Amino acid sequence: MYSMSSQYDRPWSTQPATQREQAQFKRRQEEEILHTEKKKDLIVETILVDQLSRAAVSDPEKNVSSIPADLGPRERKQLEFYNTRSPPKGPNPENTLSKRVRFGARIVTKNGRDAHRELNGFFFSADNTLTLYEFHQFGTRSSALPFIQRGSYSHVQGKKKGQPYTLLDIYVGGSLSFMTALQASLPQTVSSCPVVVFRICDVDENAKETQLFENCQSFGNKRSLIDKLANPLSEKELQERKVLENVQRLVKKQLQKRAVKTLMGLGQHFRKMDQSGDGVLDRQELLRALHTYHIQIPEEVLEDLWNVLDVNGDGFLDYGEFSRGFIGEMNEFRKSLVRKVFRKLDPSKSGIVNLNNMRKFYCTKKHPKVLSGEAKEWEIEKTFLSSFELCAEKGQVTYAEFEDYYEGVSLCFESDEEFTAMMRNCWGV
Repeated sequence: MYSMSSQYDRPWSTQPATQREQAQFKRRQEEEILHTEKKKDLIVETILVDQLSRAAVSDPEKNVSSIPADLGPRERKQLEFYNTRSPPKGPNPENTLSKRVRFGARIVTKNGRDAHRELNGFFFSADNTLTLYEFHQFGTRSSALPFIQRGSYSHVQGKKKGQPYTLLDIYVGGSLSFMTALQASLPQTVSSCPVVVFRICDVDENAKETQLFENCQSFGNKRSLIDKLANPLSEKELQERKVLENVQRLVKKQLQKRAVKTLMGLGQHFRKMDQSGDGVLDRQELLRALHTYHIQIPEEVLEDLWNVLDVNGDGFLDYGEFSRGFIGEMNEFRKSLVRKVFRKLDPSKSGIVNLNNMRKFYCTKKHPKVLSGEAKEWEIEKTFLSSFELCAEKGQVTYAEFEDYYEGVSLCFESDEEFTAMMRNCWGV
């Protein structure tokens, strides 16, 4: 019988497609890229207008008469309205807004509603401030509303705790942490925790490099900066990364044939244990869970890992941080595909998907084992659906459970191209 563990035990290869299918896929890609670029332009314009208008309202002496060249007609009209209310009398705030780097971000969370949130931010290098906005789409109408107010901030957790954010902290995979008590625009699901962490998903690299190299006075300065861009981690952080990579290598070997089942089981196990809902577990609880799921790590290696992850030294770890450090996680490119699929399945953004609805969207026709004759379509479908039999609510799949599933699947793919082909063939994204 076709088993759960064998569904992804071989690398997924892209399958030959007809010319018509290739043309359709290429057209969809082009349309999606165009839509994404238009949306980015809209977000940039909306945030700039909002920042300039806030400067006008908070300090009427500021000059907002100079309109940025990259604003569209609608945004120009809005800004002209604010100009009539605030006559030009002082230095131009546009100067501080012109040196900006746009970046996309997501909340590091297992909450489905919050995982859906589409966040875009700017880092303003003229005064080392940053801001985050949430993008909303209501039919043909769209808007961007403040999520993290513009200001100068410092890391509130991790190895850089207390250090101010700089443009070098804005890179794909980087984390931004904030005290929620200082932010009035956060939803209750986010503000209920003392700290909120964002993961940076994409960055306008051209704007970033232009601004970083602008102040380089010599080739040596530029060379040093290039090295920092290539590897933004300190020596200590590089050593800690080696510890994590060694542990993840050991774990991956043990999970090769059971990654999906184990990761989904671990996720459900920890969510049941977390009675307080704060996501924090002690060392013994975590060790018992590893024993339950037959994951063996030498004691000295485990000690090194714990010392790296337990930054506060209080003997407790957030399960998410433990999972990311111990097992690893998908990179931001793969994570974006998983979130994209979940948004497709959950248009109401409830954070929960009906299993029968997932079944309608899941396509097994181009599964490599089906194409090779090793398995029938119904066998692949049954294996997929059986992965979600032990969900907390029968017949309902939360974002956390869906992400756990694909964290396991991701371990079976060495390249992003193979992972992308799998997601495209199964979900049409």
